Amino acid sequence: MKRMTRVSLAVVVLLITSIIAAGTVWGYSALRKVDATANDNIKIYYDGDLKTFTDTDGSKISPVIINGRTYLPLRAISDLVGVGVEWDGTVM
Repeated sequence: MKRMTRVSLAVVVLLITSIIAAGTVWGYSALRKVDATANDNIKIYYDGDLKTFTDTDGSKISPVIINGRTYLPLRAISDLVGVGVEWDGTVM
């Protein structure tokens, strides 16, 4: 009977710990809101030529400024310099 009580207690403690850990992981969100500014006045030159970036549907893509840092679209930059970018949608 004493052994059964220890096993039951261990199972309850393990279950409670698992619930707390799962709640912590699922409760954390990696996404957050940021204030960003799209700036059409930033000019991008490559090999001395002015470049404009467009999306696959032809719409213009502008550099974005977040907290004083300028971000450029990765796919547009990689296409410009001849480096391919592919999407792998498989989940590990």
